[in-house]
Amino acid sequence: MKLQIEKTHPRLHIDPKRLQNLLDQAIRLVPALGPLPGNDVPPDAPLEVTFLTSTDMAVAHERAMGDPTPTDVLTFDLRVPGDPWIAPTPWAEILIDVDPAIEYARDYDCSVAEELFRYLVHGLLHLAGYDDQTAHEFKTMKEIQETCLKELLAIPGLSEDLSHAIFLSGGSHE
Repeated sequence: MKLQIEKTHPRLHIDPKRLQNLLDQAIRLVPALGPLPGNDVPPDAPLEVTFLTSTDMAVAHERAMGDPTPTDVLTFDLRVPGDPWIAPTPWAEILIDVDPAIEYARDYDCSVAEELFRYLVHGLLHLAGYDDQTAHEFKTMKEIQETCLKELLAIPGLSEDLSHAIFLSGGSHE
């Protein structure tokens, strides 16, 4: 998957090349993060990831789901069954709300980069076919998500790479 980064959050800075390398490593090491087997997505197909403020996420959530409240992650599989994917159109889009990641990182003593990567993993799991609408689905998906993150963050140097790929303005690697 080729990341196509969009950023509307004013404090967030992304190093697209580093984030792409981390995503590639994550998909190689944790097969659950890749798209479903046998799908029609070429390896170089763009995956659009947009980092938003809570205000913008609430608007997107209202438009997509009829719910005017913010949410951490919205995921859209843009493929149309039976239609081939046409380059360079993104095959999927993940919207990520940065503001709750900042709050969560402060409250639970983790980095903002780690929390945003958690949201990206969550979106990738949705694209791989996992759902979280029922209590059972939520529990299952959260367990898989946290297992994936634990495996990834155990890789020597990954946390440091992550803090250089995603950071807040002012040089903070919160």
